[in-house]
Amino acid sequence: MEIYSIWLNNLNMSDRIKLKLYNRAGGAKQVFELSQSDCRELNLNDRQVATLINYKSKLEDAEKILEITKKEKIDIIDIDSKYYPELLKNIDDAPIVLYGRGDKKHLRGIHLSMVGARHCSAYGYNIAKDLAQKLSEDGVTIVSGLAEGIDSGAHKGALLGDKSTIAVLGTGVDICYPTSNRDLYARIANEGYIISEYAPKTEIRAYHFPRRNRIISGMTLGVIVVEAATRSGSLITADRALEQNRLIFSVPGNIDSKLSKGTNDLIKNGAKLVVNKTDIIEELPDYIKLQLDVKNNDYDKKNKNSLDKMESLVYDCVSREPIPREQVQQKANIETGTLDMVLVRLELKKFVQRIPGNRYMRLK
Repeated sequence: MEIYSIWLNNLNMSDRIKLKLYNRAGGAKQVFELSQSDCRELNLNDRQVATLINYKSKLEDAEKILEITKKEKIDIIDIDSKYYPELLKNIDDAPIVLYGRGDKKHLRGIHLSMVGARHCSAYGYNIAKDLAQKLSEDGVTIVSGLAEGIDSGAHKGALLGDKSTIAVLGTGVDICYPTSNRDLYARIANEGYIISEYAPKTEIRAYHFPRRNRIISGMTLGVIVVEAATRSGSLITADRALEQNRLIFSVPGNIDSKLSKGTNDLIKNGAKLVVNKTDIIEELPDYIKLQLDVKNNDYDKKNKNSLDKMESLVYDCVSREPIPREQVQQKANIETGTLDMVLVRLELKKFVQRIPGNRYMRLK
């Protein structure tokens, strides 16, 4: 039941402990029903046991939050909901509940996050906006934090594309921060989605923002950093992405600019250098690429014209649906040894992929 998920989400314990309790007990209601002896069997210390048992008296606070969400038409997305982002669910400190406003279909997409300096340069802002638009046009949902600067550019670019963007707030979803982004907030609520782990009416707290960064990185395949000083929230997000085994992309900048120090250092330390959307898409898993509607303006340079006559023949015999190797040979009508060599070349060129069962499918 939603009321117990809200109650557990508000419990004053670390997110890791709450998630472990949720998983081991079998749900939020089951956590609420734990006795002191049950808690000890779950390896909670005395302080944690007392915190949980005493907090049972606060169920009415969860009831009040539930009433607000119904009144203001705010979604409650429990961690077991089909709309809860699958990648986020798999981090060890995922929130039990997300609150949302807008169209939650955007939670089911392919997500990349884009973050950067609030006080960015015109160069950085334009790069963020352009990259976000092109990725959005290809079917990527852009996730950011609604801050001024790079975040705003990312959201606006995505809205120019396929209009799929998600803002992750450090306040309740009913509170726009910064207030200077009221118009952008309204557009995202109308055309994208706004989420927060914090209950409605939750005001600004400085520690909320670095904490919410784990959601920005955790729900996405990777993080794109556009302009960041050496000590910034954007680098905190990149660090969390690294911990979560996400892809890290970085846009290079002027070596004399403080705003480029963080991004250039990321590249030195192994982040993928990004100068266009191709640099991002080519790093994504093949099964993700198949789901994208990649526009040919700067991505698919390895088109069919790069294949020789025999490669083109075999390629034409393979489809987007997996097909057994024997069927490929029947269609191509070529010798076994020749077919095997051609298939290897097509795999190396990333035109086809071999999958279990000795079957092949197109990647382009």
